Amino acid sequence: MLERGYCVVVPKDATSSYAAVDRETAIERMSAAEATITTTEALIYELTERAGTEEFGKILEIVKKRRKAVAEMGSSDTATCG
Repeated sequence: MLERGYCVVVPKDATSSYAAVDRETAIERMSAAEATITTTEALIYELTERAGTEEFGKILEIVKKRRKAVAEMGSSDTATCG
């Protein structure tokens, strides 16, 4: 996709692999190829473009619920959204 001129954004906390080393290697390779590595939370905020809107408030509520769920699971890097 990068070769075709697309801006590739990879939310690191939304990726997975059977082996952690494979996951990290893939992320490193994408980063070296100039893909943007981010998190789902950061990407969500970027896509909303502006804070202070009703839409942003609704999204912030969802993000806070996810943060709480992830904290309760004991992992901030491999939890699923929901």
